[in-house]
Amino acid sequence: MSDTSGDSKLQIHFARTAAVGALVAALVAPTASLAVEYTAARKLGRGVAGMTLGFLEVPGNMVALSRESGPATGIPLGFALGLGKLVARELIGVYEFLSAPFSAPAGFVPILEPEFPWDYFESSSAPAYSFTSSGRRALEQIPGVVVSREASGLRIRLPSDLLFETGRSALSPSAKARLSKVASALREHPASRVSVQGFTDSTGGLTINMLLSEARAAAVRNYLMEQGIAPTRISSAGYGAQRPIASNDTSQGRQSNRRVELELRTPDVAAFD
Repeated sequence: MSDTSGDSKLQIHFARTAAVGALVAALVAPTASLAVEYTAARKLGRGVAGMTLGFLEVPGNMVALSRESGPATGIPLGFALGLGKLVARELIGVYEFLSAPFSAPAGFVPILEPEFPWDYFESSSAPAYSFTSSGRRALEQIPGVVVSREASGLRIRLPSDLLFETGRSALSPSAKARLSKVASALREHPASRVSVQGFTDSTGGLTINMLLSEARAAAVRNYLMEQGIAPTRISSAGYGAQRPIASNDTSQGRQSNRRVELELRTPDVAAFD
């Protein structure tokens, strides 16, 4: 009798667990099919994911930064950054869960990037996409832009001084004019993918530089999306003072290090010649 009762309780437990799992899957599932539209269902799924899986921010940031700068820098910096983002994601998750019935405004983009915390653990090896030599020439004609060829595609460098005021992350009118031309080139190559990367010099605190670089990269990403570039094609990340391209000991070097770079991926590097 007791064994039968125990089996019944176990079955009920598994049934409840399966029901909860199905509910979470149903809430999050729209995120896979609705890649561009930020619907109420996607907002609800993002809220549930933020509340239940926000803890992934800590290991996720450690993994992401370790990929870029190595474990010695990535683990401690990622841990500190992840703790801050953990709190933010949990609070934002609660807000989005409660406000899910209200549709997102036009041009909305998620406050935190990546949109879902498990995205940190995606493979760092990005797929390649085509971008023609004519597209490269159009980018090279934009004033102040430096275009270089790399093994995986193109890298577009835009000095921060041409995009932002000191210590700010709001795009200037001249910055928008330049980025509009970048967006035009991207629209002509709908299969291309772009990674927006923000960098600062070494002046200021580590956390402030990281947050500023992230905000600037996000501002560029958001503007390109306003210009018609699909969110699924473009990502953004900030790296603070990491990966300098010049010495931070001189004003000229620091100016060079303050920049936003756009990495365009392609399988056929010879197309740029």
